Amino acid sequence: MVAVAILVGFGIAVVLVLAVIIAAWKRSKQGEKFETAAKDVAVHVPTKIITIITWIFIIGVLIVLIAYGGTWAYVSLTEGGSVAQASASLGNVYNTVSDFVKKQFLDISTAVNWESQDQSQGIQKGVILEEFDTITGNNVFILGQDIILEYNVKLQNTTQNEINVGLECQIKDKFFRPVYRPNQNIIVRKERSTNALCSFNQDQVRELGKGDYIVLGNVQFKFQTRVNKFPVYFTTIDNYDRVTAEGQDFFRAIGLQIGPTFYSPYYGEPVELAINVDKNAVQPVLIGTAERPTLPYIGLTLRNKWQGQFELEGLKFQVPELVTVKTGESSCPFERKNNEYYLTQKALDDLADISSAPLSFQCFLDINPEIVGQGGYTQSGYSAEAEYIYKTEPVQVGIKIGDISI
Repeated sequence: MVAVAILVGFGIAVVLVLAVIIAAWKRSKQGEKFETAAKDVAVHVPTKIITIITWIFIIGVLIVLIAYGGTWAYVSLTEGGSVAQASASLGNVYNTVSDFVKKQFLDISTAVNWESQDQSQGIQKGVILEEFDTITGNNVFILGQDIILEYNVKLQNTTQNEINVGLECQIKDKFFRPVYRPNQNIIVRKERSTNALCSFNQDQVRELGKGDYIVLGNVQFKFQTRVNKFPVYFTTIDNYDRVTAEGQDFFRAIGLQIGPTFYSPYYGEPVELAINVDKNAVQPVLIGTAERPTLPYIGLTLRNKWQGQFELEGLKFQVPELVTVKTGESSCPFERKNNEYYLTQKALDDLADISSAPLSFQCFLDINPEIVGQGGYTQSGYSAEAEYIYKTEPVQVGIKIGDISI
């Protein structure tokens, strides 16, 4: 009986170890990230190192589980321990081991939120709600008097001459809509808007009754943020090592007074769109070999800059020829259409209105070494565009309704 119990425990141990082997093998295929002295670059950990570490871990786990199986057999035969108790204990051991394996081999690094370089000079770009107030400037009304508020809306710092804008207003904390709530779009131009009004008629004012109220007004509009061309420099990992062998900066060594960090520009749009190829914005992008593979990627971050809310309607990006995007992973829910990559409709449907938290995507790439050419490096670029509906933060207007009726 003891032998049988030990064999059962050993069999369970083997099954668990096989699960560990499969998990570690999958992770070794995905690759791991680490920092080199020359440059912070995402690369695959060499397969041999992964194999050695994996087998050391597996042997240790095997010893522990065999010992546990023997202990379980002893307890079962001498102290009345049950199979259910032992199975539960083995389950706890498996969960502990599994969590450790996931942490060591399977975890993908936490999402990076890439940054842009602010070139807006403090000037917003888009539809600006400059003012929302009563049309007369008088905020005290009497029962039965119309209350009319006006939006001062204009276009600013954009190449568009006009844009459709939706207007919203309501009484705070009241399910009470104005008689004239312009839910149809108005056309806003670069000069001051006209006929952008919110009105409560005499009957509605009587229904509200006397007291102090706050009217909330905001606008919403469709807009785009574009990054026309984010500069990307490519070189092979062997050429990079050769150029920087004596510790020089890569770009200075090849005679360029640029870099080594690069950022996409931000021009004051409601939503910032950042592109980058490295968590520290360092270039060039290294193209690996079979013996020294690398893990290049394109990273995209959307960040709300105006304190309102936006609903993403589309996101796309473009990479040069000889660069292929590995789509379909959870961090890269894009699909290829012609030479561009579009965020899938499912991903868009899964996204709710976004207010404060940045939204990031990371897509790994296959880069054909031929992109480098004969010069040792090449300069190209990535582009991207986000399309969204933006709803500005409400402006509050205090009004007072007196008890004198008309």
